[in-house]
Amino acid sequence: RISGFADEIETLKLALDKEGEKTDMSESSYSINVITGTLKLYLRLLPIPLVTFQAYPVFIAATKEKSETEIVQKLKEASKALPAAHYNCLKYIIMHLNR
Repeated sequence: RISGFADEIETLKLALDKEGEKTDMSESSYSINVITGTLKLYLRLLPIPLVTFQAYPVFIAATKEKSETEIVQKLKEASKALPAAHYNCLKYIIMHLNR
């Protein structure tokens, strides 16, 4: 794991704040490390975490179940406790990481 340079991350963050989806995030413009560093920065800056304070203990408890089936079931229940926007964003990130 290699972190992006802080000044490049800040430059990309400012570009995204200003231009939104029109920002050029191609590999010729920014390294993958800068792009992922910017995503991590945005996630850290959220006023309410992606996994909310209320849902976090439920997610942690799910990981302590004995069987994989129980873990999956409890994680599904925990995800239902998230607000829709948080759920959709987390789902998108997990699907991306799965690819």
